[in-house]
Amino acid sequence: MVVETISSRKAEREVYAVIEAMRSGDTLIVTELSRLARSMIELNGIISKVILKGARLMVCDGQIVDASKESALMVSVLGYAAETERDMISERTKSALRARKAAGMKLGRPAGQGVKVPEAAKAAGVSLADIDRMLGAGASAATVARLLSLDARTVLRWNRERKAAAV
Repeated sequence: MVVETISSRKAEREVYAVIEAMRSGDTLIVTELSRLARSMIELNGIISKVILKGARLMVCDGQIVDASKESALMVSVLGYAAETERDMISERTKSALRARKAAGMKLGRPAGQGVKVPEAAKAAGVSLADIDRMLGAGASAATVARLLSLDARTVLRWNRERKAAAV
C-alpha cells in the first residue's frame, strides 16, 4: 500500500511509480478522483494507463472505473468538476491576497526579532562576539549551534548579518 502525502498539484508523486508497477488484475484505490490528477488531461492519461495494464481503478465511494462508456462519462464529469473547483479556489485565494495587499496589509511571515542570544547561552557567559570568534575560527554553524544550544539557523543568520555589516 502507498499513501500519497503531497498535493496532486506536485509533479513528483508516488502514484506514477505505482501505476507503472501495476499488473493485470491489480486495483488502484483512491479516495476521490480529484486527488488523483491536476487536470482532465492528466486524469484521462492515468486512467488510460491503468486500463491498458488490465488493472482497475476504484474510487472510495464504490465506483469502479473501467473501459465502459458509463465510466468514461463519470470520469469526465467528476474530473471537470474537480478541475473547475480547484481553479475557483485558486482564483479566490489570489483575489483575497490582492485585496489585502491593496489595503496595505503586509503579506507573508512576520519579520523576526533579530538575532538574540538565548538566556541559557547568556547564563553561560556566551555573547555574540563569542559566536563571531567561533565562526571566524572556522567552526561550522551547526557546531557552534550545538555547543551553545542555539538553532543552527540563528547562527547562520547571525553570520550573514555580520558579513553584510562588514561590507
